[in-house]
Order: sequence, then structure tokens, then C-alpha cells
Amino acid sequence: MNKNLTKSLETYLLAIDILLQKKEKIIVKDVSEFMKVGGASAAD
Repeated sequence: MNKNLTKSLETYLLAIDILLQKKEKIIVKDVSEFMKVGGASAAD
């Protein structure tokens, strides 16, 4: 991955990639549930 990405951002992007392999569209709630974080944390 890009060296300019933080470890946290890289983790979120990987989660999004995994979720998009399972379904065509995802929302913030999908990411927050997958990562077991609050919705606000996933939306940042």
C-alpha cells in the first residue's frame, strides 16, 4: 500500500475491500459493525 497511509486508514480500507467483495454497496454502518467500532469512528 501507499506509504502515506496511516495504519488505521489502511485497516479501514482493507475492511471496505472485504465488505465490497461480499456485496455491491456498503454503508458506514456496515464498516462500523465489521470493525466493531462506533459509527462515528467509521465515518471519520
